Amino acid sequence: MSIHEVTRCPNKTFVDIVGIVVQYDDHQLIGRHPSAELYREVTFMDIWGKLIVVGISGGNLIQNSYRWSTTEGNKSIVLATMLRKNRKYGNLETSSYTTLAFNPDHPSARALDDIRQKIIGGLIDMEFVREFIEKRWDLLASGLSTNDPRHKMYTKKARSM
Repeated sequence: MSIHEVTRCPNKTFVDIVGIVVQYDDHQLIGRHPSAELYREVTFMDIWGKLIVVGISGGNLIQNSYRWSTTEGNKSIVLATMLRKNRKYGNLETSSYTTLAFNPDHPSARALDDIRQKIIGGLIDMEFVREFIEKRWDLLASGLSTNDPRHKMYTKKARSM
């Protein structure tokens, strides 16, 4: 499904996407002890240059920790199934049903490989990714309740720009 189509889906819809990892955040602890969990946001770009943030948590973060640590540098192509749309945070999030495939041999992934090579070679200016993320952090930092478990994370990120 294209990222443009994903943005039109209702909240909590399960979607499948394929994209190039163009930005990778540090992991954060979300929630309060003892139920706090590791969480990381990754920004995907599709074949049309549209961006979407995917929140990775739980087993999908831990199980694939090495692969996630190398994705931003080599601009991995990731095929993700059963991601759940979260309208509140404006992203997709992993679920217990999510499956991730890194650099899969799939027609949708092969279509992204040429773009991936141009990004790695510096032929595509990726400034728009930074601008997208900064705007998102500002929006979330100002729009979330201070009681929201992610408010502190987004406020800290927005201030660090």
